[in-house]
Order: sequence, then C-alpha cells, then structure tokens
Amino acid sequence: GKATPATASTRSHSRAAEPASPSAARTQLSPSPTAVSTSPPASSLVALGAGVTGNRSAVQVAAFVANYFSAINNRDFASYSALFAPSAATITSARQFKADYGSTHDSKVVLSSLTSTGSGGWAAGISFTSHQSAAESATHTACTAWNITLYLSPSGSSYLIGSPPAGYQATFRAC
Repeated sequence: GKATPATASTRSHSRAAEPASPSAARTQLSPSPTAVSTSPPASSLVALGAGVTGNRSAVQVAAFVANYFSAINNRDFASYSALFAPSAATITSARQFKADYGSTHDSKVVLSSLTSTGSGGWAAGISFTSHQSAAESATHTACTAWNITLYLSPSGSSYLIGSPPAGYQATFRAC
C-alpha cells in the first residue's frame, strides 16, 4: 500500500518498524490486504533466512511476523492494531488502515536477521515484496521490495511492536 515504514505515506510499517542503523534495521514492512479466503495460513507467510537459522527464537518471532503480514493481507485492522504497543501504534483507525493498505498484498516475506535489544526483545530484520496500486506505493509502482526492522518487546508468550529508535529508516525500491 501507500504506507511506507517511517513516513506518513507509509505509516504502519515505517514508524513502528524502522531501524536506527543499517545493521539493526533492515526494512520496514508494508501491509498488504488480501481476501481472507485466498490468503495462505500465517505460518506459511514467513521464511527463515540464513542469518537466523541458528537462533532458537527465530520460529517464535517468525510466527509473530506472519501474524503482522496476515493482518495486512486480510485487511484485518483489529488483528493488526493488537500487534502494537499502545505508544507505538501509528494507524489508529480502521479507516486509516484501509486507506494506507487497501490495495496492498505482501509476499516473499523473509525474517533475515534478529538482534537482541535486551530483556527478551528483538530487532527483527525483514525483507518482503509489496504489490499495490501504483498510486498508493512509496515507489509509485505496482511492486515494491522492502527491507524493514520491527522492534519487538516481549508480551506474555508473544511480542508487541514498539517504536523504532530515532533515525530509523526502512529501505525500499521498485521491483
């Protein structure tokens, strides 16, 4: 969709998931909505990259990341908003969510890096491809390749997406 990580036009993926440094923050996710009946199960949405295969937390983080992308692809604002810490939520209404991600579908999601942020938290580097209306794209094309970082804090048996460090920038390019 139009939302890009770290800018008003790429609200949800950029603000909550943008990395502070190139090594810590790889890419911001851009949500992609898909009809619920045609979306793959969340568990099949995220592949583990070579950079995380030895990390025992990678599967749990990948499951969380899959929920993030599944909510975007299914245009499920309630599920999407529940993934964010209250102070980190950048999209605060279903209307804004639909405006930012109404034509978006994310795929080829790879959890490429995990960096501990302490106290059980992770900076999760993620790459993915976003297909959307060119008018709603950060690149003004129908396909955008993203690299983002989601900053995750432990919450019960899962995580919440927190605010990125100051200066974090997701990267993206037309595919």
